[in-house]
Parts: sequence; structure tokens; C-alpha cells
Amino acid sequence: MNTNSNNWLEWLKETRYSEIDSQNMQNTNNWLDSTRNIVLNNSKIKKNDVVIDIGTGTGFLGIKILEKMSGAGKVIFADNDEECLNECKKNINNKKINTGYEIIKTDCTDIKISSNSIDKAVMRSVLVHIDNKEKALQEIYRILKPEGIFTAFEPVLYYNTRLSELIKDKENKNLEKLKRIESVVWNDDKESLFNYNYESLSNLLKNAGFSHYNIQKIKTETQCILNEKYIDSWMELKPAPYKKSLKERFLYLIDNKEYDEIINDIKSITHEKPFITNSYFALISAKK
Repeated sequence: MNTNSNNWLEWLKETRYSEIDSQNMQNTNNWLDSTRNIVLNNSKIKKNDVVIDIGTGTGFLGIKILEKMSGAGKVIFADNDEECLNECKKNINNKKINTGYEIIKTDCTDIKISSNSIDKAVMRSVLVHIDNKEKALQEIYRILKPEGIFTAFEPVLYYNTRLSELIKDKENKNLEKLKRIESVVWNDDKESLFNYNYESLSNLLKNAGFSHYNIQKIKTETQCILNEKYIDSWMELKPAPYKKSLKERFLYLIDNKEYDEIINDIKSITHEKPFITNSYFALISAKK
């Protein structure tokens, strides 16, 4: 399966269900359900609210909100990708829901909605893909009604386990070189995946106008067995359409020979060994 698609709809489907065995698929579904529930439980959505699901994709978050509201209120499914919105419409139709929603094609940094018109704004794993996070949060603040609430669940990749941590306790001639490469990659202010952390998120919310906000830090641990396939996937899978893989980012800084030496060295050290990787997230709750 090509998990390096440059198409958002294909990428969503392929990365979400890239594991073919039933256990991994169930784990993926459980994770998606849990993150959706975290957003819903913290968004304080009430019947008759006007809710916007920003970066809705295929409607995974918004459709659940639409079902809970049972036609009392309105859900706006917003995304900048036409194919994702078409799939979202199909998914809504499959639920046999005919009213209580609107689908709009719009960019998060220029939301085509009137100011002070939204009760609740929600998103899940969207801000991570937006280059100009400041402008996006300003737009969200603008469209919210006074006392309106913005809730988001976002990965904070800056803190995630890095490749160098796999061999940090080993004697390795490439360790310091690897750390330097990772430092350049992870501190790229122009890259949406890494241009924020918990502290900068707080500043971005404040600068957007939110005076009441909270950022809950969430850490998850994943047990894995390190082998060649796992390392290659770690390095070669694209984190989003039109985004470079870690391998591509490394090869911008070093040549193929250096890259192969580093990766082969890691594979030889970590082969078939258990390891726990850490992933970090932010649950954002903000009131206008």
C-alpha cells in the first residue's frame, strides 16, 4: 500500500488503516474514538448550538456531533479539500441525515464565515498541518460568538521520541551527528509539524485574543519491537500529503552514504529489541 500519497483523502485512508491485521486496526479505531470523545467531552456542545468542525476531513468528528444534536442546532463541516468534503457528504448520507448541517470549502486561515456567529469550534489533528497557526487561531477567535468555545486535540510532535533516543545509551560514533541533524529538522520554524510547542501554543492563543484558555499536556506510550521494517517505516512514511519524510529531510542535510551508515548502524544495535516510544498531545480549551 502506498502510504506516501500526495492526495489528502487517500492519505487519510491509508495512514489511518495502514495495518492490515485486525488487532492493529482495532487499536487504531480505539485511538480515533478516544481522541474524538476527548474533544466532544470538553467542547460543552449543547442542542441548538452552531458548531464548526474545522478541517473536518471525512467528517469523523463532526458526524458524531451531528448525531448527538439530533437536528437541534447546526454543524458546519469545513475543509479546504474538495475530495475530503465529497467523502464527508457520502458519510453523512450513509447515516441518513438530511438536515442540520452545512458543508463549506474554506481555508482555516481565511474562514468564509461571518464574525461572532459560531457557538463552538472543534478540530482534531488539524493545527499541526497549518503553517500560519497565528492566523488560523485569529480566524477561529473571530468567528466565535462572545463566550464561544474552541476545543482541539493536537499532536505536539516537537517532544516525540526521536531516532537518537533509540541508541542514546549505546556507544555509537554517529550519535552526535544524528542529534545535530535532528536538531535542525525539529527546530525548523517554517515547518508546520514542528513550529510549535506547549509554550508557543499558549502564546498563540493569547495573541489571537483568547483570555481564558487551558492546554492540557497528554503523553502516550507505545510498546514496539524495533526491526528493519519498523525503522524504515519511521524514516520513510510521509507525515502528511506534500510533506517530506524524515529520510528526505535527512538527505537534505547529509548524503546517501552518510544516511545509510547512520540507519544501518541503528538497525544493527536495535534489532528485534523492545522499545517504548512517547507521543505528546495538547488538549486545547479556549473561551472567547
